[in-house]
Amino acid sequence: MLAILFTIFSVAFIAGDLSKTDPSFDNETYLNKINTFFDNEAASLKVLQSFNTDNADYLKNEVSKSIDMWQENKNIMVDISKMDNLPIDLSVQIKKLEKYSDLRIEHFGLILKSLNEDTDKYSNQIQNIGLKIEKIIKEME
Repeated sequence: MLAILFTIFSVAFIAGDLSKTDPSFDNETYLNKINTFFDNEAASLKVLQSFNTDNADYLKNEVSKSIDMWQENKNIMVDISKMDNLPIDLSVQIKKLEKYSDLRIEHFGLILKSLNEDTDKYSNQIQNIGLKIEKIIKEME
């Protein structure tokens, strides 16, 4: 639920009013990239709703896909940060989204490790990263 609210907020905030940007800023490319980011986010977080299943192989596969999507999201943020004439306010948000992507990669990585080892010994680390994710989401509100 929090991720969905974040996505809605982020699209509204980040995509916001781009009419005030430098005319040489490529709005269309930016919007395409940011929309891909949010599509990946929504798709990757769906697996968190699947943890009631007994099919461990399915979960491992879906978590692996999520890691790949978050790596793509990080790359998207890096690409956006290199765009010519990126407005400063967007630049700040992009850096936060890059950090958010790093945390998601770490989070899903530990979940996958926990699934592969069939253990709960990473639960505290997973929860701590979850708290960091919540914190960065609040920073972007």
